[in-house]
Amino acid sequence: MIQVYVASLRREAAELAALRATLAPEELARAQRPFDPLLRERFVAGRGLLRRLLGAALDCPPAEVALRYGPHGKPMLAEQPAGGLSFSLTHSQDLALYALAHGLGAAQLGVDVEAIRPRERMERIVRRFFSAREQGAWLALEPARRERGFYACWARKEAVIKALGLGLALPLGSFDVSVDPDAPARLLSMGGDAAASKPWWLRDLSVGDGFAAALAVHRPPYPLAALAADAFELDVVLEALA
Repeated sequence: MIQVYVASLRREAAELAALRATLAPEELARAQRPFDPLLRERFVAGRGLLRRLLGAALDCPPAEVALRYGPHGKPMLAEQPAGGLSFSLTHSQDLALYALAHGLGAAQLGVDVEAIRPRERMERIVRRFFSAREQGAWLALEPARRERGFYACWARKEAVIKALGLGLALPLGSFDVSVDPDAPARLLSMGGDAAASKPWWLRDLSVGDGFAAALAVHRPPYPLAALAADAFELDVVLEALA
C-alpha cells in the first residue's frame, strides 16, 4: 500500500517552532540558506511534517528519524525496517505531497506536484525538454488542452526522475511518458526501450484544482516478481494531513 498525504506548508508560528525542533543540524543549516523568509518557513514545515510522518510509521520520535542522502540529494532512511519503507516528498507553492510505500521492499518511489499557471513560450519549453514522442503527442492535443497536457506530462516525468533519485543527471527527454491529461498516466519507454518501462507503475493524483500531480513506482524484484506486468497494481490512499 502507498499512502499519499496532501498538506499545507502554511503553519502557525507555534507549530512551525515545534516542527523546527525536530530537524537535524544539516536540515537547520539548509533552512537558513534561502533569502526569502517564506521559503525558509516552507522548508522547515516540509521537513518537519516529513519527520512527523516517518516517526509515526517507524514508531519513534520525529527528531530520532535517521536520514541519509543519495549522490544527487534524494533523502532516504539510513536503515530500512522489516518489509521496507520508501518515501518521497514534493511541493509547489504552499501545497506539499508526501508518499510512503509500506511493504514493497526496495521499491523506488517518486511523487511530484506542479501548480498549473499560464506560462509564456510553452511550446519552446516543450521542444527543449520533452522527448520527440512527447512533443508530437502534445502538439496533437487540442489547443485548449495543451496547458493541462504540459503540466500533466511534466509532473509524470518529474515523478519518474524523483523515484530514480537522479535529479538533473537524467535528461527529461531521455524517456517517454503519456501526455494526454485526460488519459491514464503511463511510462512508455526508457531510453527508447519500451521493455524497460515494464517494471514501472505511474499514476496521476487528484490533489485539488489548479495542480497536476503524479506518483511513480519502480517495483523491486521481490515480492512482486511473480506478477505479470499488466497485473501490477497498488492501493493508493490519498489523505489530507492536518
